[in-house]
Amino acid sequence: ADDLVARRDYHVRSEDFSYCREDSTHVPNIFICPIFQVIMENPHIAADGYSYELEAIEEWLRMGHDTSPVTNSKLNHKHLIPNQTLRSLIQDWQSKRSQSSSKN
Repeated sequence: ADDLVARRDYHVRSEDFSYCREDSTHVPNIFICPIFQVIMENPHIAADGYSYELEAIEEWLRMGHDTSPVTNSKLNHKHLIPNQTLRSLIQDWQSKRSQSSSKN
């Protein structure tokens, strides 16, 4: 993920990481799978630079699509890379969220 950001193939907006705020009910957009529209558990980066839930993007590709689900641009390849950084951020956010809800 860091390499993609460095190459500017993937753009991270600061508002996507607003999860650090005390408002634990807000789900950062970057945590949401563009296909399933749910919080990702196993995010993977596709050739378009976007992260998707692995099951969702695999099904998209299995259906014969060769374009990005987000941009509709042709994908240069169909390799998927685990996005461990995003997965860790999601897990951290979920952990903090459950801790704050258990205090109430």
